Amino acid sequence: MNDPLPEEGPSGTKWLWVAVLVLLAVAAVIFFLNADGDEELETIPDEAVTTTEERLNTDIAPPDTADLPPVTGAEPTAIETPETE
Repeated sequence: MNDPLPEEGPSGTKWLWVAVLVLLAVAAVIFFLNADGDEELETIPDEAVTTTEERLNTDIAPPDTADLPPVTGAEPTAIETPETE
């Protein structure tokens, strides 16, 4: 008896998949090792960070009333009383 001959398929696709996997592995190593250089995250100084409690406990000075425009309808003559029968 003769053994069946193996099918002659394109062997290029097998090597194509190997090449794709190797390229993906190299890209992953470069990504995880950050080969760009020594880029560091910007650090925020402590005085720039405030908590909610610190913001709530901060005294806010009232605005200078001389700079504000007059309020319309604030005169006592603008108050009217309803008519009753």
